Amino acid sequence: MADRCMQALQRSIIGGGGEIRDGEKVMVIEEIPADVDDPVRTFPYIRITTSKSVYSTKKVVLTCGSWINKVIKPFGVHYPVKPVKINVLYWKAKDASLYDINKFPAVLIKTAHNFYSLPIMEYPGHMKVCFHYGVTIDPDEPAKLTKTGELIRARQYQFVVDCVRNYYPELEQDPGVHEDCIYTVTPDSDLILETLPGHSNIIVGAGFSGHGFKLAPAIGHILGNLALDRDSPYALAPFSSQRFKNKSASRM
Repeated sequence: MADRCMQALQRSIIGGGGEIRDGEKVMVIEEIPADVDDPVRTFPYIRITTSKSVYSTKKVVLTCGSWINKVIKPFGVHYPVKPVKINVLYWKAKDASLYDINKFPAVLIKTAHNFYSLPIMEYPGHMKVCFHYGVTIDPDEPAKLTKTGELIRARQYQFVVDCVRNYYPELEQDPGVHEDCIYTVTPDSDLILETLPGHSNIIVGAGFSGHGFKLAPAIGHILGNLALDRDSPYALAPFSSQRFKNKSASRM
């Protein structure tokens, strides 16, 4: 499902005249100041050096996922986000018709731990049941866990096994498909959508906390408006990183 959504979005980008440059690592992002004596630099701009090319633009939108703090570190900004590694589990149904997407809803189970499930739609005959939390990692070394991280991850896995046994008796009791996913989580599990503080030519979307993909079209609209200096049809104050500083100050 996610792959098909990505392909549809990419087709839309290309159809609108955009280009997709895959496999290019961003090496350096620089703010180049205006120079009134240089006819080419009459306004400030952004220069981006990648592993393959150099690009210049008036503004840049950064949606770097778990790498956001590594990318913005040279600008003296740090967001309170942490990359976490999630167990993504799919369980084979004993009777696939019971959990068919046309019959069974998406479910959120609130116990001492929060779980969610999605009906059968990605892997034939398999239903997604997951625990919406993970263990902190370095996104450049996602397989590397501390001893504590390994224990926490194993415990979280067991939480889901117990959830399936308690609430989904018509699923096999061991997962048929086990994948990993990386979330970038903020303290309140909400998004950061803003102009990078102190850097008006850099727009940021970050901290999607596991639900950004579902909101991608609306987020793209918001970030595009910021980049084009257009008014937003949405109230963006709740998505400013300033909210974390305000909460810190209120606790003092």
